Amino acid sequence: SQWHGEETLRLVCTNHITLSDTGEVTYIILYVNDPPRWISHLSDLTMLEDDSLVISYSDLRARVFDPDHDRSTLTFHVGENPYITAHHRPRRGMMTLIPLRDWWGETDLVFYVNDPEGGSAADTVRITVIDQPDEPDPFRLIDPMYHHVEGTPDTILFHWHASFDPDTDYPVSYQWTLEHQGGLPDSPVIQLLTLDTLYVFAVVPDLLEGTYFWWVTAIAQSGRRQRSDNVGFVVLGTTEVTGENAEWLPAEFVLFQNYPNPFNPYTRIDYHLAADAQVRLAIYNPLGQCVRVLIQDRKNQGAYSVLWDGRDGSGRPVQSGIYVCRLQAADHVFEKKMLLLR
Repeated sequence: SQWHGEETLRLVCTNHITLSDTGEVTYIILYVNDPPRWISHLSDLTMLEDDSLVISYSDLRARVFDPDHDRSTLTFHVGENPYITAHHRPRRGMMTLIPLRDWWGETDLVFYVNDPEGGSAADTVRITVIDQPDEPDPFRLIDPMYHHVEGTPDTILFHWHASFDPDTDYPVSYQWTLEHQGGLPDSPVIQLLTLDTLYVFAVVPDLLEGTYFWWVTAIAQSGRRQRSDNVGFVVLGTTEVTGENAEWLPAEFVLFQNYPNPFNPYTRIDYHLAADAQVRLAIYNPLGQCVRVLIQDRKNQGAYSVLWDGRDGSGRPVQSGIYVCRLQAADHVFEKKMLLLR
């Protein structure tokens, strides 16, 4: 039934007195592309809210038939849908279905199979997206982003933007965290739960000097959490921990990875000196040019920290990109890559 081409028939006509005549008729059967068809319909699909579902092309090809083309030549796509997007990954032989963020419910999605000549066939699938608890909305800290205090103040005011629970009308709670980053064993972590976006921290008298990171985690009624998009710094007194004011001393020369990383605009750089040494700590751009010298001095054995504010030696903000922190201490040289995102 799928044959096409040209065929000639020879006709012979004979009467009752054995007279006869012959003739030929040529039949031309023109080729017409037959579209593919679904021989096994797709089952209804289910996924979780904010999740994704992978459909392999090999599974789709096993469900279709094309009388004129090999299955390997067939392609697939889905029709437009306000709730579901299909991301095709031909090299990996699959497509990924991704629902709209925070959407859940039921919708019909049309799958199309296409042959190389434009023939196509459709199959409709019901997709169910099951409701799941969502994280609170993203939010950012306001102040202090960088606060340097000589000595120990009585109180410090912390302020951040509000977050919201996308699933309910209930307010979110906030977990405020203040963490010492001095590199010492048993560094303190201070936390508090509140419903407000302001917190007045009463500084305890024996609080260690040094640099503290602070951030806030929003907590929804479901228990899902969202950490603030940025991190703040509070520096109390000196940022050095040396043999004069600490019992613990490092036994190795070390340059630690900066934190946070990526950062904007502040990041903290920690390093250890196993002995007294002449120290140079500098920042270089991808071209190898020095943009800022943070330390050039002789230091005693100990653990040290320094903050870089993303500015060059003239006080101008540098562009986003990858920078290298280089520590030279005695005959030791260390480098760490850092990513600044404005």
